[in-house]
Amino acid sequence: MKKHHLFLTVISLTTAVLISGCGPKGETIESTIAENVPASPVGSFLLADVPADAKDLLEGLASAQPEEPLLVKGRVGGTVEPLSTEFAGFVLADEVLVFCDEMSDPTHCPTPWDACCEDPEKRTASRAFVQFVDAEGLPLQVSLKEAIGLKENDAVIVKGYLAPDSTPENRIIIAQGIAFGG
Repeated sequence: MKKHHLFLTVISLTTAVLISGCGPKGETIESTIAENVPASPVGSFLLADVPADAKDLLEGLASAQPEEPLLVKGRVGGTVEPLSTEFAGFVLADEVLVFCDEMSDPTHCPTPWDACCEDPEKRTASRAFVQFVDAEGLPLQVSLKEAIGLKENDAVIVKGYLAPDSTPENRIIIAQGIAFGG
């Protein structure tokens, strides 16, 4: 019976030490953990100011040369699932597209950002894929929805450049910065 009581005492003391934490006085375990978690690498791409001189996506792409600076604006959309869940990337659509929430009955479509009522060829020609990459050129393995709160139908401005392997049918913008609005 005494062994059982000693065991409970040891467990109680251990629990009390774990609950009290090991950080400096007045600091909670949660704040210690939060301070030690690295910030999302995508957070560093948020532009401090919204650039006023961004061109519409199609206008910017018309004269874009690979690896030259590009500043374009548009909406996250042009497809049913414009946001990648596996890496930092999304589809940017030009405002030339009529999105379903801009039509006379904005409630007729559950995914208004996809511009599903537009001609499929026009949709394809009016969008580009935007991705954030690391120093080695590999896509950042983070969801933009979780990292910066980006969601479908958001108006954004993207600072970056056209990837060297882009084609007119598959345009890829390597992002160096992003701002909400535009």
